[in-house]
Amino acid sequence: MSTMELDPQHERGKADTGQRSWSLVARSGLNNKRIPNSMPRQDEYGEKERLEYTTIWEETDVAHKLVARKAAAILQCATYTEAVYFEFRKQDFKHYTDAFALVSKEIGPLKGVRRVTRYSYQTSSTLMVEFQFQDPAHRAKAISKGFVFNNIQYKGTPANDGITDKLVRVTLSQLPYFLPDSTMVKELLDGLRRYGKVCQIKKITNRGYFEGDAVVLMDIKPVEGITWQPLARKLYLEPWDMEVTAAFRGAPPICYGCRDLLRLSGIGTH
Repeated sequence: MSTMELDPQHERGKADTGQRSWSLVARSGLNNKRIPNSMPRQDEYGEKERLEYTTIWEETDVAHKLVARKAAAILQCATYTEAVYFEFRKQDFKHYTDAFALVSKEIGPLKGVRRVTRYSYQTSSTLMVEFQFQDPAHRAKAISKGFVFNNIQYKGTPANDGITDKLVRVTLSQLPYFLPDSTMVKELLDGLRRYGKVCQIKKITNRGYFEGDAVVLMDIKPVEGITWQPLARKLYLEPWDMEVTAAFRGAPPICYGCRDLLRLSGIGTH
């Protein structure tokens, strides 16, 4: 990014209509290193906000990767390479073993089965089950074809699918709030390509209104021949020529008094 002085007034030599480009609006505050607040969970009266997360783009296999990673996180041990995971709605079965019988009927005889979610310390509305089939052809069928149950298409997820990926959820704020989804997707894919591989984009709305917040799932696993830029609290996005606020697990802490990044001493710049 250029080190030239960013003067928000420099465009007004043309016809001053009182309007400024969005990049100019954003760039006018680049020298300020303070981190603005992200979208709060409660309003100023303490009422819980009604936030909705809508997927506007994702890779075709991202759902499988997330299921496999979820299973590995719950089990906290090495998974069996021959295993296949299915994740169902818990409410669709009187007893979880009914799901075992369903898969055996729809796919083929089982070599073994276990309920993954029994090992989770969190309550969930889903039922995740790990299957192993007697015939390798049935394993392939579970993954490629699957079956339909209660008007939902289910396909199995192979164990270890995407386990080596280094997935990070990045919450972005101060995005252009007036763009159509198609443009937002195109320009986020372009702007974030220097930081890693984008796997999924979800926009956040509050009571149906989009204010420029989104959650992006990124794979920052090292790739031969490519050097990713490290994630930071402010990310420069080239399509808009602007920096946006970012939050993610492991991000540098912020002083909540002055909203500045904490120094090594743990004290912000008050």
